Parts: sequence; structure tokens; C-alpha cells
Amino acid sequence: MFTSKRSIIAAFLLHLVLSARQAECGVKVEIVNYIPWDDPVLVTCSEKHKVLGDPVPLGLHASYEFSCHKSLFGGGSCKCEVKWGDTVRYFDAYRQRRDQSLCGGKCRWYLFLSGPALADASSPHDNPSFKVYYDWGEA
Repeated sequence: MFTSKRSIIAAFLLHLVLSARQAECGVKVEIVNYIPWDDPVLVTCSEKHKVLGDPVPLGLHASYEFSCHKSLFGGGSCKCEVKWGDTVRYFDAYRQRRDQSLCGGKCRWYLFLSGPALADASSPHDNPSFKVYYDWGEA
């Protein structure tokens, strides 16, 4: 009986370790600019309270890719700030609970004046298949 309890505990601990290791793996997030503006759009993304590098200037149809970590309990998230001219908008580029089933291993966002749109990451860049459209602040 004692050996059986030890086996169950060992299996449970192994499951926790493997789940934690899988949670450490990130999801790829790609942002593609479709905002027609004379100057490049500036994109700054963060995970929790950590900024993921300097603002990235994106010209029309240019893209930026980064990784966002998943959380063991489903709370992984990355947010992005998008600036063009005097306009500043925000959106959640990855919310694990919302996007895990929508994106799989990669979320591809297209930025429009009206807001971000989530596309099927396997579709061609120049002919995306959109899954969800959001207004700014909604995503």
C-alpha cells in the first residue's frame, strides 16, 4: 500500500514538472502593420510588467515577431501599445485563456485603423484568413 501511494505521488509530481516545463514554452506572436500612415507605426509590447525591447517601427505591411510565455494556470499574456501620429492604442496580443485554442503555437495580428484582427497564422501574409476582428481596447 505504501509503495502504491509513493507511485501516485511520484506520478503527480512528474505531471506537475512536465506541465510547468510546457508552460515555460512560449507562443509566437506576429504583428503585421496595415495602418496606412506616412511614418512607421511604433509598436511596444510587454509581458506582465516587463517591456520586450525598444519600440519597433513598422512600415506598411511590415511585421514584428516575439514570444510570449504561457502560464501553468492559464494566465499568460502580452500586451502591445501601438502609436501613429498623435494616436496611441492598446491591445492584448496574447491572452492564454482567450487565444490558446484560437492560435495554437502562433498568433498573427493585423493592425488596422479600426483595430487589430487575428488571422490564421498558416494563411499567406498577402491574403490572410481572419478569425476575429476587434475594436481598439476590445482585444
